[in-house]
Amino acid sequence: MAPSFSLISYSTIFSERHCIPMDQKEFTKSILNYNKAAFDQFITSSTMAQEQMEKLAEMLLLQENTPEEGKKMINEWLENVRQARKDIQESLNNSYRQMETYILSLIP
Repeated sequence: MAPSFSLISYSTIFSERHCIPMDQKEFTKSILNYNKAAFDQFITSSTMAQEQMEKLAEMLLLQENTPEEGKKMINEWLENVRQARKDIQESLNNSYRQMETYILSLIP
């Protein structure tokens, strides 16, 4: 018979091997915290990449041969990108909180 690797059995095995009392809710919360940290690191990295792209676009604005219409378009584009990044991050953070609340509510 193959061993079962459900959340309950893994947390039980982990607790027995390391003598750490860990219930299912604590174990699930630690997994969710790990995933949240990985998500936050991804957001930070993508933000840094986007900021570098913005610096490059701003360099275009400083050049004398860039037409005013082009400068206006680049400024609008940069503002839209910043706002979209902010909106996406807020939405994902809210969704993560809702998911965490839901998953933890399933555990007795």
